[in-house]
Amino acid sequence: MAEQWPEVWLTATRATIKRVVAEAGVPAAEIKGIGISGLYGGSGVPLDDQMQPVRPCLIWLDRRAQAEAEWVKTHVDMAKLATVTGNEVVDPYYGFTKMLWIKQHEPENWQKTRLFLPPSNDVIYRLTGEIAIDHAAAGLIGGVYDVARRDWSDDLLAQLGCHVMCCLSASWIQLKLWVASPMTLPVSWVYRRERQSFPVG
Repeated sequence: MAEQWPEVWLTATRATIKRVVAEAGVPAAEIKGIGISGLYGGSGVPLDDQMQPVRPCLIWLDRRAQAEAEWVKTHVDMAKLATVTGNEVVDPYYGFTKMLWIKQHEPENWQKTRLFLPPSNDVIYRLTGEIAIDHAAAGLIGGVYDVARRDWSDDLLAQLGCHVMCCLSASWIQLKLWVASPMTLPVSWVYRRERQSFPVG
């Protein structure tokens, strides 16, 4: 098992920004933006109605969703999955299998979960108050993202819903995932309270 509470990432991000700004010697008033990205984020951070973590994020290294991956291989149209997602590999590495594991093994946590945010996008939310998932992060969730349409796949979500995600549907997309956006699109202003913790303009 490999999981992580998201506060660790937020604390590290704050410290890194503060250090980089200090070492760069750039006047705070000249800094107009901060770019935040991250490697693949596993299941994503499951968040409740108050946008608080329900449980730790199952990170990329977590392999517990073996049974869920095998179920997908035998119950989901694999040709369709490959065409829609651009990836024919089904493995516990991918976030959608980890989400299935949470749904199957932790139903109380699943019921509390409003949405999943990849770690970098959770940090962005903590700094700005805006919910955003870029297309790259959405694609890495695997299994549920239509790379051609740049949107969540209703068809694949429905196929997955036949098993452990029995209520997975269009409403699940609205509640559990979020609309993806381009990586180059600015999200929002950094909260004033966050700007006080590191020197940016």
